[in-house]
Amino acid sequence: MVLFPQLLGIYAVLADILLVIGIYGYSRVKNSLEKRILMGIIGLLVIASILGYLFLSYGESIVLIIHFIFALSILSNFSVLYGIERVII
Repeated sequence: MVLFPQLLGIYAVLADILLVIGIYGYSRVKNSLEKRILMGIIGLLVIASILGYLFLSYGESIVLIIHFIFALSILSNFSVLYGIERVII
């Protein structure tokens, strides 16, 4: 059950953009702490994408809740990474 099917493509493109940013950042950063955060972001994106696909396939609400928690984790990791850059500079 998809409430807004027209937004599903935009949602997938946003996940792809975040994945590209994470991979690009991982290849460019030198600090080991930032590398670990970016590796976590990439892992969370992959897991959240798999959970989103499973929700679309099976429609289990618990999968949607877990997907939402992973999405919040991705956003918080990006904000922590941005905060680290602001403090170091």
